[in-house]
Formats: sequence, C-alpha cells, structure tokens
Amino acid sequence: MITGDLGFGNQLKYPVGSNGGIVVAHFPNELSTSELNARILGALSVLSENDLKMSLTILEPGKIRSRKN
Repeated sequence: MITGDLGFGNQLKYPVGSNGGIVVAHFPNELSTSELNARILGALSVLSENDLKMSLTILEPGKIRSRKN
C-alpha cells in the first residue's frame, strides 16, 4: 500500500511484518500531483519487490528509510 497518511508509520498499530508492506510518501503538500508521482516512482525504481514486501518504507525528499523484521 502506498499512502501519504503518516499514521500508517505507527508501528504499534501497524507492526512491521503484519501486512504485505506499507510505503508512506512524506513530501511537501506544495508539490503538484505530477511532481509527487514522479518522485514516488523515482524512489520506488531503486527498490526491489523484496525490499518492499512485509516492510515499512518511508519516502522523503532525497531519502528512503526502510524497516523490516
């Protein structure tokens, strides 16, 4: 799942490994939809399916953080 809702980063409510994988896109609201999509696709292009599976991945400008059990 890809979401902009930071609440999905709460590991008490959504423990890593308890779902198929969550990607939280944390970008400025001022970005246009096309720029936001381009940045998300760019970040996802460097990650493999295995990187995303059963993990919590946070995408931010210039940074990708991932937590996996």
